[in-house]
Amino acid sequence: MLLPFTAWEALFWLPSELSWRSVGLVLAAALIPGAAAYAAYSFMQRALGAARVSMVLYLGPLYSAAVGWAVLGESVHLFHALGAALILPGIWLSTRR
Repeated sequence: MLLPFTAWEALFWLPSELSWRSVGLVLAAALIPGAAAYAAYSFMQRALGAARVSMVLYLGPLYSAAVGWAVLGESVHLFHALGAALILPGIWLSTRR
């Protein structure tokens, strides 16, 4: 579905260098969320139950910001902290007993 848009972007917008590093990063972006995240989610669902594990999905923006900072060198801004300040207490309130 995204292949035509990816090809357009690669040709006209931001031409990228094709290297082993870029191929490795694309494979990591496909395999880590595609396999490892679903396996971890399935394991957690068996151990904790669907209701408690569903709160993990709200951590996606925080994971994305952390990986962007650690891997890509993105800067962390105030809106990241505000988002975390809204997400984390909500998860805590919904999972406490």
